[in-house]
Amino acid sequence: MAEGGTLPVVLVHGFLSTREMLGLLGARLWSKGFDVHFTALSPLCIQDVRKLARELDATVLRVLKRTGAPRCHLVGISQGGLIGVYYIKVLDGREKVGRLVSVGTPFAGTWAPAAGMVAVPWLGVVSRGVWQTMPLSSLLRELAGIPLPEGIEATSISIQGDLIAPPARCRLEGARNVVLEGAPPLIGHQWMGFSPAVADAIGEALTR
Repeated sequence: MAEGGTLPVVLVHGFLSTREMLGLLGARLWSKGFDVHFTALSPLCIQDVRKLARELDATVLRVLKRTGAPRCHLVGISQGGLIGVYYIKVLDGREKVGRLVSVGTPFAGTWAPAAGMVAVPWLGVVSRGVWQTMPLSSLLRELAGIPLPEGIEATSISIQGDLIAPPARCRLEGARNVVLEGAPPLIGHQWMGFSPAVADAIGEALTR
């Protein structure tokens, strides 16, 4: 087990994603010695972030019961970071989480969903989550007004060249904010879960 990795690690996927899409990232973290678990969230993760955070709590409870650990670490990819932050700031996740690591999470919002709704008009009708990641949404304002709980060590990892969630939009107040270099052009955001550099940065954040 990696140093600092005695607590289980729960991977939280994001908008229009599935747990299977984080399989390679999970395998890389497992090879580093982490006990990796995946979340069971509603299909494609397009629902209200508040609902998804309650679903995350159910996963965390199962992991803690299965492992006997007092807490777990959370790793949220893209919108998964918002789910994790809502969980520890608003719900009782602060009692169950040791460290939070987010990757490419636009805590200040992103306009990318607007472009997505132009391309797929029905998305804005069926998905509440697509509105919640846009700048100045009520959810983002709510989260910005609540400090990180004491005892939670948080790291926000962003990637230079990510057009969907650029580093300036990923800053999390009270967290250690890390910017990685070298995202491929145009696919920087989608590249996160497949990048060895991202896996290394997550591993460092979990063990520092």
